[in-house]
Amino acid sequence: MEIIVENFGKIKSARINLEDYTIFIGNNNSGKTYLMQLIYGLLIELKNIYGAKNTLFKSLPFRADSTNVKKIVDCVNEWLKKNKNEIVKTIFSESLEIGKIEIQIDPYKYESYCSELKILEKKEIDENVFSFKEEYKESKGPFLCLVNREGEIIILDDDFSMRRDKPRAWDFFISCVMDDLLSTELGSDCLYLPASRSGLNLVYKEILAGQASYRFSEMDLRNRMNPQKLGLTRPVFDYMLFLQKYRFDSDASMSNRSEIDFINKKIIKGEISNKGNGIRYKTDTGKDLPLHLSSSMVNELSPIIHLLTSSNDVGFVFYDEVETCQHPTTQLLLARLLNRLVNVGYKLIISTHSDTMAAAINNILYLSRMKNEKKVMKSRHYESSDLLKNRNFHAYQFVSKNGLTKVEEVPWQGGVGLGFDFTLFNKSNEILVDDYNAMREV
Repeated sequence: MEIIVENFGKIKSARINLEDYTIFIGNNNSGKTYLMQLIYGLLIELKNIYGAKNTLFKSLPFRADSTNVKKIVDCVNEWLKKNKNEIVKTIFSESLEIGKIEIQIDPYKYESYCSELKILEKKEIDENVFSFKEEYKESKGPFLCLVNREGEIIILDDDFSMRRDKPRAWDFFISCVMDDLLSTELGSDCLYLPASRSGLNLVYKEILAGQASYRFSEMDLRNRMNPQKLGLTRPVFDYMLFLQKYRFDSDASMSNRSEIDFINKKIIKGEISNKGNGIRYKTDTGKDLPLHLSSSMVNELSPIIHLLTSSNDVGFVFYDEVETCQHPTTQLLLARLLNRLVNVGYKLIISTHSDTMAAAINNILYLSRMKNEKKVMKSRHYESSDLLKNRNFHAYQFVSKNGLTKVEEVPWQGGVGLGFDFTLFNKSNEILVDDYNAMREV
């Protein structure tokens, strides 16, 4: 999926392709975090569309497939155009101007897509479906349902009247279509890891406890606590909710054992766990410490352990300032971990302003595309799991000029032995070399 943004904060223009691995490179205060949070919030809002204009849906059953799904996406873009300012306010808890926000879906997604909106009687629905919708177990129906091309049924509403509920049915339907189009093999949920995650790891319980007595009238349309009262953006607030609601899942832990072991054995030299009232870190020498007495490096990696052992169906991971609190040697390991996360199915969107981190990512991506990679892997002690299995990655530089930022895609130049040529970091390195040479000449 491509996301097109114009005239938002410092961002003059951006066209971001969200495939498997998306990399943001730029200086401080260039708009990386703003854009990352906007994209995060957009993916959330696309699954909660409300009040979309209906130009297609006339009667039931209604089918979406390759013949009309593009028109549905066009309806979504009309909704974005009309509601862009309100969407931005929901994400950032502040009224911010935005010129344009639009999405484009890969054509191959259209070709394979098929779902149908229809009315079903209770006897037509397998009893197991109601285990996912407990509130409808006692209802007699009829039920408004979404049926995908595999025949799987999702109940959207009961006691449905076309005359009364047609607008709501349309909102339900296009939200489900967007959820399907955005879904990854791991799910369509999003997790945002803010640059301030180390501090939030230690205080999120106290912050959320202050909201425990909120009234129903203070909740938003999606029945969630309002981050605006805390002066937080929605992505940061959702990160704290992820920590608060975290539940260990043994199946996820087993499935991601290789990645967890890589963190524990290669990077933090110990083990992170969530026991009782807090997160603990046990060193490889046996010392057991609460998270607040552990190093900043351990604090930084604890959310990834939570991600890999959580029951949440997270498909998109937004990792802001990925190198925060990490020594350059650790950044080399972190670049390998990022590839491993993509390999197990996460769609990764990261940002960095570290030349070391950018170079480490570039090297491991370049190695992933080499024809004689085994020779280099053996000499440099890489493992096969470190190599990116697919080629769907994109890098973007945030180039600032006159107070505005143009987001430019960095072309992959593997054929000439460069990989990504990050000119922003080249300039800073040239300054350091010139300074050194000038000092030697004195």
